[in-house]
Amino acid sequence: MPQAPNPQDYPPGIGGAIKLAFSWPVVRRALGFCVVVGSVLILINHFECCIVQHSPRSTCLMKMILTACVPYVVSTVSSVLAIRHACPLSSPSEDRQA
Repeated sequence: MPQAPNPQDYPPGIGGAIKLAFSWPVVRRALGFCVVVGSVLILINHFECCIVQHSPRSTCLMKMILTACVPYVVSTVSSVLAIRHACPLSSPSEDRQA
């Protein structure tokens, strides 16, 4: 089982957060949520397009792709924030001295 990324390996700030967001454990978790939750959302929101019309139009396909992206983004952001919160990069006493 792969280990969770260590926040100490990523610099503070937005650059480190982006690097952490593209780490394999975070991406793998987000893809899992994308497949499961995205499929349910697509069925709920685009049922008529998929089943009734039998051939989704390009606009409908684009909406389906964007619908699947929502759980991916939510999972990625929440994972990065949770990892950063669980292992802060500096202690509160160091922040006060700066």
